[in-house]
Amino acid sequence: MNSNDILISVIIPTFKRSEFLPIAIDSVLAQTYKNIEIIVVSDNDIDNEYDKETCKVMKRYATCDNVEYLPAIGNHGGCYARNRGLNTAKGAYVNFLDDDDSFYPTKIERQVEAIRMHPGVAVVSCYGAIVNAEGNIYRYEKTCFDSENILYSELLCNLGTTTLNLINTEICRKAGGFKYIESSQEHLFLLGIFEQSPTFVQVKEVLARIYQHNGERVSNNNKRAIGTLKMTKIIEGYYPQLTENQKKKVQLARYKVDILAYKELNEKKKAWALLAERCKLKLIDIENIKIMIKMLMR
Repeated sequence: MNSNDILISVIIPTFKRSEFLPIAIDSVLAQTYKNIEIIVVSDNDIDNEYDKETCKVMKRYATCDNVEYLPAIGNHGGCYARNRGLNTAKGAYVNFLDDDDSFYPTKIERQVEAIRMHPGVAVVSCYGAIVNAEGNIYRYEKTCFDSENILYSELLCNLGTTTLNLINTEICRKAGGFKYIESSQEHLFLLGIFEQSPTFVQVKEVLARIYQHNGERVSNNNKRAIGTLKMTKIIEGYYPQLTENQKKKVQLARYKVDILAYKELNEKKKAWALLAERCKLKLIDIENIKIMIKMLMR
């Protein structure tokens, strides 16, 4: 290992996912880039069956010098678990890897190359393969963004999931890490990052697998709609910084997710009223028809 290699911290928060955890850990150990520390953070309740199973899994890695296990201190949620790992991290850059996702072998190597080309960059992302419950890739995550206005791009749509992003640790800490919100934690987190340093680079390769399946993750999906609506209120606070055209595009994007959030909360009158507002903002838009169809579906 080259003495000039940047130390990377990979933080894996885990919650009721001990059966998937070895795949995540092994994918990091198999990286072609070797200067990596792995920090596994248990978000399970102490001494319950999930905690015990997680402890059994972690015993397999007891002889790995670069694997550190932060045992359960109770279930406090995904934000707390990620921040706990961040507080322990020694690396110049951190990657928050979900316990049921995995890296392709060259992920960190390719992203470190990008860091060397863009010293001090806040976030280096990549493409991701989205995998369904049957283990089949059904789409790819390829974030679009305006390289000249990263904060605006993040307001418009979230620039990559935690699994994909390699993040400058110092900037991450200055931003205060993850702040609690019922959902959209990654979106709120990256807004904080880009307020500190609006710099973003994307490696245009598929370098990770992101699994979509039923069951529990670190974050509680039942709170998704509430978090979405709260996120919109936070984003509205940025509107004075935007041009009128930028503001309109962000509003259209937020109307779309808010309408579906109200539908999920069974507040249909609010959802239809918001759709009417979206139509006023942009009447001729195929998205309005798509939203209407979703609204009519059970």
